[in-house]
Amino acid sequence: MKLQFIRAVVCTAIIFAIAGCSTTRKIPKSSVPEVPPTVAPVEKTIINNAFVEREHIHNSKILSIDKIKFNYILRNKLGNGDRYSQQKFNQDGFLIETIFYDKQGKVETNYTYQYDSDGYLSETIQYNSSGKEEYKYTYEYNKFGNKTKAIRYNIDGQMQKYYIYKYDEYGNLIDDLWYDVNGKFEYKIVNTYNENRKKILAKSYDGDGNLLGSISYQYNKDNLIEEIKYDKDGMKTGIIQYVYKKFN
Repeated sequence: MKLQFIRAVVCTAIIFAIAGCSTTRKIPKSSVPEVPPTVAPVEKTIINNAFVEREHIHNSKILSIDKIKFNYILRNKLGNGDRYSQQKFNQDGFLIETIFYDKQGKVETNYTYQYDSDGYLSETIQYNSSGKEEYKYTYEYNKFGNKTKAIRYNIDGQMQKYYIYKYDEYGNLIDDLWYDVNGKFEYKIVNTYNENRKKILAKSYDGDGNLLGSISYQYNKDNLIEEIKYDKDGMKTGIIQYVYKKFN
């Protein structure tokens, strides 16, 4: 909304040509409205999430990230840790593969990634435990280069699900919405960030808006190092710790 400034200057002079004298009535200074100073709008920087993360991975020379999962067996006692997943990167910081493991340490499913000539993720292939292609994901982006939609197809090319991504005014992903092929809302993840634009909390909800659980995120000066999982009642259920390996 544009500010409208009103300048009021009132000057009334009555000249009496009597004996060469003149008088002027002045408006008191206090009755003239002051013009408020113009405030320049604060510029907001919209970030490209994938590119920022990729640059960090590249500059940190990260080769892989292993996630080790610990579940609570008692209220304040954690069980043994199991490798939950592994992310692999090339030397340019591109994510090239994600592997998920079962409790026996065997591959449960894995994902490979393809990028276009501008560096945008164009396609993800999901494989089952036998190494057979199971699903394919394609993506749409906004003008800032942030992903706005993902579509999942089966091996016959039929759409099965789609995902909508919404961002705040700085480009932080705040809503991750899941829909079935008919457009029925199924699931939602809502993210919260700190003043440094680092994600500190994610809450998940079912299609009826019921809270399912949440995850808080812990960082050191360089990287994300730990996730703490909670159930819908706020009780801790597990921890995932991050182990980084770097290129030589």
